[in-house]
Amino acid sequence: HDHFVCHRDLKPENFLLRNQGPIEQCIVKIVDFGIACKFKPGDRLTERQGTLYYIAPEVLSGDYDQACDIWSCGVVLYILLSGYPPFSGNSDEEILACVRSGKFQFHKDYWSAVSSDAKDLIRWQLQFQPRHRCTAQQAMGHVWIKDQAPAAVDLPLQAGQLTNMRAFCTQNRLKQAALQIIAKELQEEQIQQLKDMFVTLDTNGDGLVTFEELEEGIIRLGMPDLLQNIREVASEVDVNKSGSIDYSEFIAAALDKRNYEEEKVCWSAFHAFDRDGNGTISTEELQAVLESDELEAMIGSDTVTRILTECDKDQDGVISFEEFMQMMRHCAAS
Repeated sequence: HDHFVCHRDLKPENFLLRNQGPIEQCIVKIVDFGIACKFKPGDRLTERQGTLYYIAPEVLSGDYDQACDIWSCGVVLYILLSGYPPFSGNSDEEILACVRSGKFQFHKDYWSAVSSDAKDLIRWQLQFQPRHRCTAQQAMGHVWIKDQAPAAVDLPLQAGQLTNMRAFCTQNRLKQAALQIIAKELQEEQIQQLKDMFVTLDTNGDGLVTFEELEEGIIRLGMPDLLQNIREVASEVDVNKSGSIDYSEFIAAALDKRNYEEEKVCWSAFHAFDRDGNGTISTEELQAVLESDELEAMIGSDTVTRILTECDKDQDGVISFEEFMQMMRHCAAS
């Protein structure tokens, strides 16, 4: 929701764990955005979408907003803690009627061992009036989540990662965009340490590292000299200019060179730019990718020309994979 996306079909099978292992070391991934939509604050949605047991009552009425996702999360939590749905019936019509009523119970036979805090969170998520429901951020701050969530590994920011972040700021926009793509392609075990650092820096657990949280992490590191120009560094790492650093931005900027200097790792990024698959990146392809929704904040008026001048070593007007790899393996001034 912070990125103004409403999923509209949250259910247990659309939550996946990125890897096997202890739950505190896993990343939960939401999948199946087939009926998701973007929204603007205050927008009202009208299209009826969702899955029977998890759909919010206002969706059935055709007048809703992103709070419908919170309802679905409440249904998921109810099922996880009890083993059965809060709204049920012998037919689709009966189930929908139950959803429209918004009435549910915590049956003693199934809920006697569940804490009052857990029930309180479910009640908040399943408020019939959407305006009375918690937001996703409020749910993350609920006492039950804070008390029950497994503690993450406390791994403070290291000087090496801060050095990588400073180096990221000196790279041209093509390399920064490539690192964004590579960061999403790497295996979980390759970035586990960076993930733990991000979680440690994100002291309020909202999934973002503010510039203040980054400064606090450096202070905890015991090297105040590294605070110099850190706001400028953070602003450059914040490629979408949201005012804070999200998980993907942090991973991309803090990556060690060893993670991306191999050709097989860089190929996926090159392929993302080489849209027609002819083995080179043209001016038009470079412009198109850098102006995509995700990377548009990184583009400047003369950036494409400067990148081509810098990377096109044989001056044939396109960037080959060999030239792309030369850029990835060497530092380049922006």
